[in-house]
Amino acid sequence: MVYVSSTHYEDAYRRIADTAATTAGASVLLFVSMDADALCALRILTSLFKRDSIAHKIVPVSNYAEITSMNQTLAQNQQIKSIVFLNCGAQTDVQDFVTLRDDLVVMVIDSHRPFNLYNVFWHEQVQCLDDGDVEKNMGELREAFEDIEFGDSSSGEDSDESEDEGSDQDNESRIGHKRGSSEMLGDLAKNDRQRRKRKTDLDPESFMRMQQQKAERRDARAAHQQMIQAYYAQGSYYGQSCAISTLMLAEQLGHPPSLDTVWWAVVGATSQHVLQHIDSDGYAEVVRRMRDLVRRVCPTASTTRLNIDGNARSSNTSESALGSSATVTSSSQALLDSQLGLPGQPDDPPQRENIDPFNP
Repeated sequence: MVYVSSTHYEDAYRRIADTAATTAGASVLLFVSMDADALCALRILTSLFKRDSIAHKIVPVSNYAEITSMNQTLAQNQQIKSIVFLNCGAQTDVQDFVTLRDDLVVMVIDSHRPFNLYNVFWHEQVQCLDDGDVEKNMGELREAFEDIEFGDSSSGEDSDESEDEGSDQDNESRIGHKRGSSEMLGDLAKNDRQRRKRKTDLDPESFMRMQQQKAERRDARAAHQQMIQAYYAQGSYYGQSCAISTLMLAEQLGHPPSLDTVWWAVVGATSQHVLQHIDSDGYAEVVRRMRDLVRRVCPTASTTRLNIDGNARSSNTSESALGSSATVTSSSQALLDSQLGLPGQPDDPPQRENIDPFNP
């Protein structure tokens, strides 16, 4: 399994930390997309690296061509043991632009969808952080992918012929240096007659059963190919915010959320909504998840508010600042609430052109 479920993000991080412990100098290279979500995720992730004394190098990128141009340098730099992609790398086969050395670990934290199936089901060195989409919704797709890549595409009859042909080739290679071409042709003709004889020895019932099995395998394979084509044909969309994923990683590693890390996660998630990468329903779900964290890092601001005329009042519950235009908060909670209350706005955000270079 090369995707990492949302409850085991720390496993991917610890794999990077383990390789960094054996290397002097910067062993981790971060390719960072130049968007707000990626930059917020970078702030959270680098704070973890600093706490764990993991030396790293940051490379901002605007397209895959810039990553490809560095591939030759990466392939020769044995000091680099891990590569992290922040908000890039999920939709394209990583091996297309990075040489996967045996000792190289790759972690992909990206909100772009759909995933390239080779990243999540093929390369053992590539770890894609899953927001639940792969684990919950792609079971049948994984079976289809594995059938296409690992399954036997030939029928039973064709397999027998392949084995016979393989034996013929082995025989030819063994006797080629000792016997003349006429003798070799005689042996091959003899083997061909034996193959035809085996086919005629089948009774009609066995032959029909074999043909039916062959047709069923062919139909199943065609259905799997159509399933994979439909998956890619659904078009580009966005999953969980990159910043939210790194915040979840920090929590799993035992680092309690701070006002800074929660703020970065809120900004990253809000940027998705502002840019219309997710709809209001998706953002409302993020808001519900983030409210508890906001209360934990800033508990006093959730119970004490100021009226617009400056008089203090108490509240038993935390309300969104945007839900009531007559109140403001007395601390940085006002900034957080302005983001968390965004779904309550009566008007939709203005239409914006999609200029995301990593989402063609």
